[in-house]
Amino acid sequence: MDEHEDGPAVVSGRPRQRNRLRWAMKEFLLPPLLIVGGGVVLAAVAVTIDRASASWLVALRDAVAVIVPPAASSTMLQTVTPGMLTAISIVFFVMLMAVQQQAGTYTTAVLDQFMQRRLNHIFFGLFIGLAVYYVAVLTVVAPGQAVVSAAIASVLTMVALVLLLVFIYNTFDQLRPSSSASVIVHNALRARRTQQALLARCRSTPQLTGTATTRAAVVHSGYIVDIDIDVLAAAVAKTTGPVEVEFRVALGAHIVTGDTVADVRGSHDADRGRLAAAVLDSVTIGRTRDTSRDAGYSVDQLAAMAWTASSSQQDPEGAAVAIGALHSLLASWGSYYEPAAGRFGGPLPVVYSDEVTHQVLDALTAVIVATGQSGQHQTCCQVLRIFAEMLPRLAPAYQQAAVEDIARVISTATAQVLTVRMERAIGQLRWALNETGYQHAAGRLEEAESELSRQVRELVSAEQ
Repeated sequence: MDEHEDGPAVVSGRPRQRNRLRWAMKEFLLPPLLIVGGGVVLAAVAVTIDRASASWLVALRDAVAVIVPPAASSTMLQTVTPGMLTAISIVFFVMLMAVQQQAGTYTTAVLDQFMQRRLNHIFFGLFIGLAVYYVAVLTVVAPGQAVVSAAIASVLTMVALVLLLVFIYNTFDQLRPSSSASVIVHNALRARRTQQALLARCRSTPQLTGTATTRAAVVHSGYIVDIDIDVLAAAVAKTTGPVEVEFRVALGAHIVTGDTVADVRGSHDADRGRLAAAVLDSVTIGRTRDTSRDAGYSVDQLAAMAWTASSSQQDPEGAAVAIGALHSLLASWGSYYEPAAGRFGGPLPVVYSDEVTHQVLDALTAVIVATGQSGQHQTCCQVLRIFAEMLPRLAPAYQQAAVEDIARVISTATAQVLTVRMERAIGQLRWALNETGYQHAAGRLEEAESELSRQVRELVSAEQ
C-alpha cells in the first residue's frame, strides 16, 4: 500500500487477465477443432480397415468394393481432393470479402456476429475437417488400396457440396442488417441476465461517506470484461468493521495503467487494504469486450450501426433496423426492475453504477444528431415516435434522462423538412411530454412546431 499525504492511500495491482487461448476457443476455435479432430479419427479408422487382414474386415472391404470399385475410387480421390480444396478456398475468400464489405457499411459488428455464430463454426470445421481427411487418406493409403476410405470420401464430398450451398445461403442471410441486429439484441438480453447477481447485490448510491478511503488502482490496460461479485462477497465477510466499495468503472470500460477501479472506504486500514486487493482480484480485463457478459457492448454496436446508416449517402433501411433493435432493448429495460438480492446471496456494501439503459437513450439521441447532417427526416421521425411511445412507460429516472436528451436535440429535430410524417411525430412527442408532466419541454416543442407550420402555410399561400 502506498500512502499519500495529499490524498487517499492507493493499492496498486494487476487484475486478472483473460486467457487469450481460452477466449479464442470460446469465441471460435473449439467447434472447428473438434470437428477437424473427428476427421482425423475417421481417416485413421478408414485407413485401418483398408489395411486390416482380419477376415470380417476383409469381408467388409470386399462388400464396399462391389459398390465402389477401388480403381475408380482412387482416381476420384486424387482428382477431387485438389479441386475441392481449391473450391473451398475460393468460396471462403469470397464469403470473407462479402462480410468485410458489409462490415465497412454497418461497422465491425457484422464481422463480430459472423465469428460468434455457432453454425459458422460448424461449417468451417466441416470443410477443413474434410480437407484434412482427404490429405490423410492420400498420404497413408497406396493407390488401389483405398476402398473404405475412398468410399467415405465420396459420401463426404457429396455431403460437403450440399452443405456448401447451405453455407452460402447462411452467409448471405447473415449479411442482412436485420439478421445482425437480431443477434445483437439476443446477446444484449442474455448478457443482461448474467449481470443480475451484480446488479441485485450492489446499490446505486454510497452510504459510507466521510471515512478514510483507499483507492484500488490497476497497473495494466484493457477492457473490463467481468466483475466477480463472489470474490468481493468473500472479502467483505472477513472485514471487522463497516466498509464500502464504490466502483468508478463499469463492465466494458477501458482502463489504463494508474486508473482507479474502485474507492474502498472503512475505518480500519487493514480492512481497506484487503478489500482493495480483492477488488483487483474480482476484475478481469481483456483486449476486446465480451458480448456474452457486457450488455453495453451490444448497445454500442447497435448505436454504431444506426449512426453509420443515418449518415449521408446511406440506405435509411439499415438505420431503421438498428433503431428498431434499440427500441426493443429500451422496451425491455426501460421500466426499472431490480432483482431481489436474496436470490443471489444478499446485498453487499458495494456501489455500482449501471448506465446501460442510459446508453440506449444516448444512442437514439445521437441518431437525431446524425440526421441533422444527412437530412434523413424519415429516420428522425422514427426516433421521435420511439421517444413518444416509450416516455410514459419509462421509470422516472429514465424519463428525466430521456426528456433531457430530447431537450438537447429539439433544435436539430425541428430543423428537418416538415413532412407530414415529421409533423405527426412531433405532435406525438409533444403529447407524450404533456402526459408525463414535462410541460416546459412540450411548450418548446410546440413553439418550434408552430414556427415550422407557419412557414409551410406562407409558402402554400405564396404559390396560390
